[in-house]
Amino acid sequence: MESVKTSSVEHRPSHDHACVRCAERKVKCDRRQPCEACMRHNADCIFRPLPPRKKRKKLTKEEILLGRIKLYESLLEDNGVDPRALAGSPVARAPLQNEDHVNTSTSETPQLPTPDSTVFSPAGAISKPRLLHGQGRYHFLDNGLWTRVMEELHESVDALGDSSDDTSEQDEIIQNVADIVLGPINMPGSLDNLHPHPDQILALWQIYLKNVNPIMKLIHAPTTEKAIQHAASDPKEVSKSVEALLFAIYSVAIMSMQDKDCEQQFDQPRKALLSRYVRATKLALSRANLMGTSNIVVLQAFLLHLASVRDFYDSRTLWNMLGVATRIAEGMGMHRDGSTLGLPPFDSEIRRRIWWEMSLLDQKSGDLTGQTKFGAFDGDTKIPQCPANVDDHELFPAMTLPPEESKKVTDSLYCAMRADLFTYWSDYAARRRKEGMSGNLLGNHANGGDLKDKDQAIEEFERMLESKYVRYLDPSQPLQFLSMLVARAVVSKARFMVHHPKRWNDTRNIPVSERENVWSLSIKLLQQYNMVRSSPYLQRFSWYTTYYFPWQTFIHILDTMRLNPLMAEGSEVWQLIEETYRSFPNLITKTRELPCVAISNLCLKAYFAYTVALMKDGKPVARTPDFIGILRRQREQARGFRAEQETKGMISLQAVASPQQRDLQRPSQDTSPRQVCDNQAQMSIDDPTLWSTGDVNGNLQTTSTNVPRASGSFECSPGNEIDIFADQAIDWSQWDMLLGDPSLMPMPLMTDFPQ
Repeated sequence: MESVKTSSVEHRPSHDHACVRCAERKVKCDRRQPCEACMRHNADCIFRPLPPRKKRKKLTKEEILLGRIKLYESLLEDNGVDPRALAGSPVARAPLQNEDHVNTSTSETPQLPTPDSTVFSPAGAISKPRLLHGQGRYHFLDNGLWTRVMEELHESVDALGDSSDDTSEQDEIIQNVADIVLGPINMPGSLDNLHPHPDQILALWQIYLKNVNPIMKLIHAPTTEKAIQHAASDPKEVSKSVEALLFAIYSVAIMSMQDKDCEQQFDQPRKALLSRYVRATKLALSRANLMGTSNIVVLQAFLLHLASVRDFYDSRTLWNMLGVATRIAEGMGMHRDGSTLGLPPFDSEIRRRIWWEMSLLDQKSGDLTGQTKFGAFDGDTKIPQCPANVDDHELFPAMTLPPEESKKVTDSLYCAMRADLFTYWSDYAARRRKEGMSGNLLGNHANGGDLKDKDQAIEEFERMLESKYVRYLDPSQPLQFLSMLVARAVVSKARFMVHHPKRWNDTRNIPVSERENVWSLSIKLLQQYNMVRSSPYLQRFSWYTTYYFPWQTFIHILDTMRLNPLMAEGSEVWQLIEETYRSFPNLITKTRELPCVAISNLCLKAYFAYTVALMKDGKPVARTPDFIGILRRQREQARGFRAEQETKGMISLQAVASPQQRDLQRPSQDTSPRQVCDNQAQMSIDDPTLWSTGDVNGNLQTTSTNVPRASGSFECSPGNEIDIFADQAIDWSQWDMLLGDPSLMPMPLMTDFPQ
């Protein structure tokens, strides 16, 4: 019997590909039927036949010649020469967007090879960019060698490879590469059990459509909805790329919710759900081969993932991760408009949305790390066109003509307006550079800058926004109300930055009219931001508006109140500051972030100056605002925590020290600034010179510890080289460094920041 069984096993038929079960489990298959793995698990071993290869149509000499003529004509058009105007033009050409591109999904259209020779023009040597695409995958080639290689490979997108949805013996290595960007993923390999209930999948999709999709047009909702419905019926049957997109949608939908709403709808804390789906998204992206992908769906999932975690990453980390996304997008040719690459109108429009959304997020992250604003767009005439202001239902995969720009309000209004904003200022910067001036709208502060030219540009920009967008908006609609407030806030911010007080080396030299202008702009900007944050109509977008706090404006207001505490509208301004702390609680809760701590220190010092000035003037001191009390209690607790840690450290040192060493460790009669500061006690809580740190858990509690006196408090700080709280006007260069890249500042303990 054993010999018969052995004989039957040895004569198993072989195949040239893996069985279905081994392919799904990503294990090696011996390609025999049945294979060893299926026999070992007593499972059915099924081999599906591979589809027949499509035969490439052989091109005639006439077709090759015609293709080369069309290529030369397109090169002439790229350099401003109309071939139709030339005498004896051999061919009446069709629109460029329908020619000279590779589409592996339609084999009926003959593909025209690129000629071997290099074409020269007044601009120099030109290499014709090519885009290979098919089945949602894109490979952009802008290199003569690779272009020729792809001709020899019959222009197949499969030749370049992409394992986003394939199985491979190298999956473990691929996941390790993704871990470098995404971080270690401590989760089981299977994601099947991490999908929410089908009803919850549909609920999360509706939340995404309501809270995220109106202001982040990364996907085409009608098309994606079909994948969502399919996943709700059977999540195990979706591809790896779609699986990554699903978990990214879950994550960003949960992130956009309020804590109470999340617990009420899903019976789980928002923090727990967000952590679960973020980790699942990272694993799904790793399984979809993020770092080697050419799949547009994987890129969409990665960008949604970055949107869901941007509040947990510092600006530099997020900026670097967006650099990875940019490289992936450039590999798909998204930095070139799809119409010039021969893509269908639908594909071109979706790619524009993705590129612009990614670029604007990259610009904001770069701005927060101290990079040049609008730098990524300056002088580049080949970037994709702005996304069209059209409704999603006007876009569909089978469309043959580009969407017609709408003059009415659409569901893409906000994204189109933001792209117009950046396009306007990047064009302005490029024009100024061409004229030999600084292209930085906010630059030349030391020399005053060309204020007249910049003010005229801002007025023109305001007219463009008003005529193209704002006049059509209905403030009773949440998205339109947000767009209206943002449009006007952007204009106010541009004016503030052009007239920024840092233009003046000495604030005492600022003309009264200029001082009043900057002050009114600051107040208007802060009021506009508070309106965005506090409006009940805009709560669904609060996750997004947190990212756009007017740091420079708030610093200027606090510093002005510190130097001129009894200005005419002082009480109203303090009400506005209190409202700002309510609408932007990060200033209180982010006790580990240097800018938030520094600004709150400046706020405490300004309020102390205000109360002292009132008492000197014989005026009654109003009730201490709640947020001032919280900030003071934080700093009380901070000093208590620091003293406790120092005491523990002293005890541990004394336990192992010799008698001589103990003598050195005893408190001395040292009169150095630090020792004098440490020996002070019983100071009023109204003193602003409280140490700024939070407890290790970020709790806001009150302790009864002593606080240092005002005299010499800054000398007591190990971080005393960061004197941004002196009594004179603040040093904007240090604030720019603090806001642009906190890592460049000395990073003391939070107790090193006095008020």
